[in-house]
Amino acid sequence: METNRRGIPLRPSERAPTFDTSHVPLLNAAWDYSRNRYQQIAAALSQSMPEYVACTAVSGSLARMEAHQHSDIDLMLVIDDRASKVTDSEANHTFDQAWDQLDGLGAVRPKPGGIFSQCVRWNDLTDPSAKGRVDESIVTFGHRIQLLIDAQPVTSAGQFCELQREILNWYSETRLASIFDEPGPFHWLWQDVQRYWRSLRSRTCWLNANDTAQSVALNVKLRSSRFMLIFAFLSTLHQQQNPHQPTATLITEIQRALTLTPAERLLGTAESVLGLTSWEEIWAYLQQSANRPTEHLPASIKEALAQLAQSIDESIGTYGRTSQNRHWLV
Repeated sequence: METNRRGIPLRPSERAPTFDTSHVPLLNAAWDYSRNRYQQIAAALSQSMPEYVACTAVSGSLARMEAHQHSDIDLMLVIDDRASKVTDSEANHTFDQAWDQLDGLGAVRPKPGGIFSQCVRWNDLTDPSAKGRVDESIVTFGHRIQLLIDAQPVTSAGQFCELQREILNWYSETRLASIFDEPGPFHWLWQDVQRYWRSLRSRTCWLNANDTAQSVALNVKLRSSRFMLIFAFLSTLHQQQNPHQPTATLITEIQRALTLTPAERLLGTAESVLGLTSWEEIWAYLQQSANRPTEHLPASIKEALAQLAQSIDESIGTYGRTSQNRHWLV
């Protein structure tokens, strides 16, 4: 893993892909596009953030280095309310200011009611009373999961890492884990990520239900990039589910792994050429669909989805096959 002079792993926006790009020129170009887009966003946001903004981050295709000209910007803005009170009015104004800066980049603002439609507060993300609750704000729950599974910092990377670490600590649980011989301290996080995935699957079935073309594209995303990012995170978690290691050590290793994109973690070996080429074919289809959606799903894309799933399934061999594998997600 490429690191800087202090031995800290470089973020995807700071380096080239770790996988061989000779077979996937479109994904290589998407990586370059994402790096350039990331730099534009960082330059825009670094000018206007007040001190009570802990960090800003991006999620989605941009964080995974898979963005193209039709991609959204999934912006996350975290308010640091640990030491001083920040009113809702102040938080909302800061969110609007950030998007005022991004308007100049031609970015489309998030739809009301979605995960990325407002700021999130540090204290809400780490509130002990929220543990295990299924009725908390979708904005808070969604941010908490996305900050782990694919987010990358834009401003204040140090505070981003601190928050990510605190969320992982928040999710660690050893009392029941030791009583019931769970594989490690993140058994609850494992369940919460799957809860998030099941919600995505259910919601995606009905989003754009009256627009078949849009629905097809969205469901291809579900079965490719979103499936891959969830499984990549669970695979990373599985590697660190060790009850004999200190939790702090496991968290450090998880955070180190999360500086790689899901594709790098799952398809970054020489044996995964078929998976990468299948992923590129799907990516190209989705880029085309963003511009010219179609109600017809080509047979070649169905086959590519199956090949991608097979490559992901085979990546389990790196970690050892257990009951906690890809089939939990199907």
